[in-house]
Amino acid sequence: MAAISPYPPIVTYSHVALYTRISKDKYGNAETCFDQEAIGRRYSDRMWPGVPVVVYSDPDLSAFEDGVYRPGFEALKEAIGAGLVLHLWAVEQTRLERQEAPWFHLAALLDAAGIELLHTHRDGIVRVQDEVAGIKAVLAAAEVRKMKKRIADKFDAQAARGVPPGSRPYGYVHGRLDNGDRTYVIVPEQAEAIREAAGLVLDGWSLENIARRFRDRGLKGAHLVKVRDENGEVVTDESGRVRTRASEVTAAAIKGMVTSRAVAGINVRRGEEVGDGNWTPILDKAVWRQVRAKLAGGRKVTTVNGREYVISDKHRGRTPVRKYLLTGGTGVCGVCEAELVGSDKQLRNKSRGVYTVPYLFCHPKTGGKACVGIMALPTEEHVIAELFDEIKRRQDDKLIDDGAVGARREEITRALDDVDEQRKDLARMWALRQLNGVEWAEARAALDAEQYRLNGELRALPSPSQGRDATEILADWAVMTLDEQREVVRDYIDKVVIVRARPGLQRFDSDRVKIIWRKPLRARPGD
Repeated sequence: MAAISPYPPIVTYSHVALYTRISKDKYGNAETCFDQEAIGRRYSDRMWPGVPVVVYSDPDLSAFEDGVYRPGFEALKEAIGAGLVLHLWAVEQTRLERQEAPWFHLAALLDAAGIELLHTHRDGIVRVQDEVAGIKAVLAAAEVRKMKKRIADKFDAQAARGVPPGSRPYGYVHGRLDNGDRTYVIVPEQAEAIREAAGLVLDGWSLENIARRFRDRGLKGAHLVKVRDENGEVVTDESGRVRTRASEVTAAAIKGMVTSRAVAGINVRRGEEVGDGNWTPILDKAVWRQVRAKLAGGRKVTTVNGREYVISDKHRGRTPVRKYLLTGGTGVCGVCEAELVGSDKQLRNKSRGVYTVPYLFCHPKTGGKACVGIMALPTEEHVIAELFDEIKRRQDDKLIDDGAVGARREEITRALDDVDEQRKDLARMWALRQLNGVEWAEARAALDAEQYRLNGELRALPSPSQGRDATEILADWAVMTLDEQREVVRDYIDKVVIVRARPGLQRFDSDRVKIIWRKPLRARPGD
């Protein structure tokens, strides 16, 4: 039997539709889509001999959670709506839908298409508009809710014992304690990288500069990515398996590795801290708190020409909407010198099919003649990397005397720990009904205000390190607004010129990007 395609079938003829779906448990026990297809084909040959069969499959896509997009199921509904499905088969009713409301929507669609019966292997022939089918849908949905509750209770109990979640943070691998509980085991090389990155953040290094330093040393990320050739196609080995490689270390990865609660030994359940984990921390909590405060807080930034602006607290905890950094006059065509504009463009290749990417164009609306075009994201990444290097070259190192601030840093850290303990005490008092709702809300607000004040003071303290790479302007690049990022770019760059692509080259070419730098306001040492 041929391998199951990850893409929905496209047919224009009347047929018998077989729907298969499976979600494997953690032990791999499951009835595969191949098994279901074989059962369905035998049934179809017996019931409707000679009628074409089309298989709609969603291997390893669950209907257990709400909102899961199943391409095979969506293609099946389109075929039903188009009147192409003569008969429908599934191994059981719940393979199609486990939730009551979506089942009734599907039943209405089948009824409108004249399909009164759902043929199944385990449930027999189901009349889709019959009360029995509706009752089965309601019972299946109730069982799903009970199962979710049982699983949630199990994970809550494990989290209370310090058992980590199933995800694997950078710096650790999964392990087991003597009692069988899951835990994290430190990976020495990755843990040392986390400690070094935390120190560099406190020294004022930008996240991209830290990432470049690690890449130059050959350090790789913790996850695997698909290997692609120069045309962007996925590479496979002789047996047809997709080849993978270790991921690259990026600025976003650096931020994630030093701000993760796991590296401070803090266990998290449903987004809330539930206490210390059963593993060894990589970063001391005091250092971890100051790193997070450094990266997340508002502060004043001074540009190279002396202008100042504030990276405010309104940017904390959100990712700016991705726009075009090099539009507005910075990016220009290397042929006609017109300003570049940004827009989405559809591309196509064999492995990904048709997909959309942000693109920079020489466009007639800005006086261009459609001379050049280039993918926006890799272009911006290249320009940002060069910008970071230039800023580093132009600025002198500064020395900071830590002096007596270390004692104050420890006091603030202890105070923040006290706030966390008070918050836990409030939660216990609320659970025991020792506080009413108004009292709890007022006490919680007071603790939030105190935590905000302490974090602000912690951010203002100088780094405990003596050496500082003066890249303050870019240390919080990831939380700047687009206008703030453009302000930095304009302070250093006059134009980014995009020249024409080399014929036949189907990948990003950094040689096409020519950066024209503004003259430094003060000469570099030795110039």
